[in-house]
Amino acid sequence: MRFISCQTVKAAVQNNCEKALHLMPMQPMLELIGVKNNCIILGLHISKPYIGAVIILNPSLIYMALTDFFRINLPYGIQKNKEGYWSAFNREYKPLGYNESSSVVDFDQLPVHTKYKGLTSLQITKLIKNREHIHLDESGDVWRFFLYEDKTNPQSSPAYWDEYFTKIKSLSKFEVDEISEDRRVIKPVIWNNVIDALPKDDRLLQVLSSQQDGEWRASATYNSIDDGEYKPGFYTLDKNGNEVLVNFKVCWWAYDDYLPY
Repeated sequence: MRFISCQTVKAAVQNNCEKALHLMPMQPMLELIGVKNNCIILGLHISKPYIGAVIILNPSLIYMALTDFFRINLPYGIQKNKEGYWSAFNREYKPLGYNESSSVVDFDQLPVHTKYKGLTSLQITKLIKNREHIHLDESGDVWRFFLYEDKTNPQSSPAYWDEYFTKIKSLSKFEVDEISEDRRVIKPVIWNNVIDALPKDDRLLQVLSSQQDGEWRASATYNSIDDGEYKPGFYTLDKNGNEVLVNFKVCWWAYDDYLPY
């Protein structure tokens, strides 16, 4: 998740935001919970997150631009998920190489996590001298740390390049702790129930029937529009390459690119 300064939020609210539903007392940092209907939803981060929330319209006002190779492709920091797997993020708290600022990225749905031997809280605190650049979870373990801040951005002064790449060099020695048959897959596939949610149109899917129906499975796409020729539903290809409705009741679905192959 992405952290932004309260001063940035406050200035955006005061100067340009269309509406602020509720603004909590200022604390050092606010945590982005999500974006919905063009509203940014933030939580106050103290010892336990989500104590309160801020909803602000016009999110483009507080997002920094990914304007260069360094901000897009080199690590700003590294964070750990609940399973102990690490992923690097760029200056906009997106996966490395991600060049679009305004959307929220769910890291847990992407193959960007790896577990490393010896990358412990002790090793991280030896590497990162500024304790403000280290975030701890409720048990006191490091769950996120930063490799630089804006005032020590290597692009602002040549002197900071050595400091930055010393950290990168130290991290480079940590080897993979677990190697699965398919390195792209870290977590089990999460199947979505069609009662709770439907997929986006035309994205490749895997669909399942219920256990009672025999657990039929097929590759398919979803169509939500009734245009006369095609009714809403899940479609697969027959042996002639024609799109036809899946011939069993679909109870579960998952996007193709989230599945282990």
